Amino acid sequence: MRDLLRGQPATFVLMLLTGLVSLAILVSGNLSNAATVLGFIPARVGGFLVTPSVLWWLTPLTATLIHGGLLHLVTNFILFAYCGRQVESVLGPGPLVVLYVIGAYAAAAGQYLLDPMSTAPMIGASGAISALVGAYALSFGKPKRLVVSFKLNRWLGKINLTHILIEHFHIGCLFIILRYSYRSSSFYLLKGFQ
Repeated sequence: MRDLLRGQPATFVLMLLTGLVSLAILVSGNLSNAATVLGFIPARVGGFLVTPSVLWWLTPLTATLIHGGLLHLVTNFILFAYCGRQVESVLGPGPLVVLYVIGAYAAAAGQYLLDPMSTAPMIGASGAISALVGAYALSFGKPKRLVVSFKLNRWLGKINLTHILIEHFHIGCLFIILRYSYRSSSFYLLKGFQ
């Protein structure tokens, strides 16, 4: 444990803090109240929902301290322990914490953009840890060699990446369209619901 603290202190401290808070909430049985007070709720951002909570702009960070159960906490910790330690060895503790915070706010922004009127709390460190997984992939991933020519291989890789990004963008737009069309009466008429 001493080596973990000496080698990657930010990963250790973030995991320790998250683990202690999550376990205390789970053991106390106050998950629902904690999620309401500390979780990120998109409807709070525009002032459409007034509930007791910490300042709404801090909730993306406090939401990373709460997990929906032991399995949620353990699976996040597996990714965090592996990717966090590797990324911290490359970037250092300060940039790792900054990346973690950026990931937490990016996840909250995505949740808000998906449904700004949602009253469901977003909890967990998955968004923040996803930023670390992305940094791990960029730091330790190796490009797939498609052809012998380096320049052509790089060009084909960029085309493939662009294709993947456009494809995921379209899938995301489709889900948003389906989500909001489901709420409209025309969808119910198409499905034969009265």
